[in-house]
Amino acid sequence: MVIIDTSVAYKFFTSEEDQEQALKILRKHKEGEEVIVIPDLLLYEIANSWATKTNINPSQITTNLNDLKDALFKIK
Repeated sequence: MVIIDTSVAYKFFTSEEDQEQALKILRKHKEGEEVIVIPDLLLYEIANSWATKTNINPSQITTNLNDLKDALFKIK
C-alpha cells in the first residue's frame, strides 16, 4: 500500500521533476501490484491547483478528476 499526496497525483498529469517516479507507482497500481490510497481532500486540492495555478480549462479538469476516480484509488 502506498499513500500519495496531491503533489504526487499532480505529477500523473503534468510533466515535471520526478514525474517518472510517480508514473511508476501508478503503473504498479494499474497492474495490480500496488494499492494506492489517497486522502479525501486530495480531489479538492488538486482541482484547486489546476484551477488556480495552471491554464487547464474546466472541461480538462473534469476529465482529469474522472480519470483519478476511475483509477480506483482507495480514498481515506
